Amino acid sequence: MVTAEDFTAAVKKLADPICRRFDLPDADQLGLVVPDAVAADQAMARDWALDPAFIFDSEISQWIENGKELGASARFGFSYHRGYELELIEPRHGADLYARDLNPDGEIFLHHVGVRVRNLDLHTARLTSQGVPLLVRGRSGSGPLSGEFAYLDTRAEFGMITELICTRFLGIHTRIPPPKLARYMGRRQINSDKRVLSL
Repeated sequence: MVTAEDFTAAVKKLADPICRRFDLPDADQLGLVVPDAVAADQAMARDWALDPAFIFDSEISQWIENGKELGASARFGFSYHRGYELELIEPRHGADLYARDLNPDGEIFLHHVGVRVRNLDLHTARLTSQGVPLLVRGRSGSGPLSGEFAYLDTRAEFGMITELICTRFLGIHTRIPPPKLARYMGRRQINSDKRVLSL
C-alpha cells in the first residue's frame, strides 16, 4: 500500500518546485497516461488499496495543439488519494499529447501535475510570457459542467508537463468530479457491471 507520508511527500517533491517557480496554487492532480484505464484502475485498487475510479469515454469539445484545432477523445478515470486527484488517461483519437507517453510495457506514466486556477487565460498568458511553451489549450464539458485546461511545457526544467485547470458547475469553481461523487460513481459502476460510461 502507498502510505500517506510517502505519497504526499513524493507529490510535494515533484510539484512544489513548479508551483513556487511560477507562483501557482498548490498542485492537486496527477495525470497518469495508461494504455488501458480499466486495467490500470484494477491494479491501483489492488496494489494501493484505492477506491475504484469513475471511468468514462469523452470527446474533448476543443483541443488546440500547436495552434491547430483538432478533434480528440480519451477514456478518463478519476479517483482520489490523500487529497490528490488521480486522473487516468487512456488516449484515443487525436490525443497525441497523451499517446506519445504510452509505455510499451503497459506501465503507468506520470504525464503531468495539475493546478487549479480561477482565471485560466490570465495564468496561461503569464507563463507563456515567461517563455513557457503552450502545448495544448482545450475545453470540455456539457450542460452545467464546464472545464478549461492548458498544458504547458515545463519538461526542460522540471521533467514533466504542467496542466492549468479551471472547472465549474453552474458557473461555480469546483473540482469535477468531486471526491465523493467520483467514489460513489466508481463503486456504482463496479456493482452494476457497467465499468465505462460514455459522456
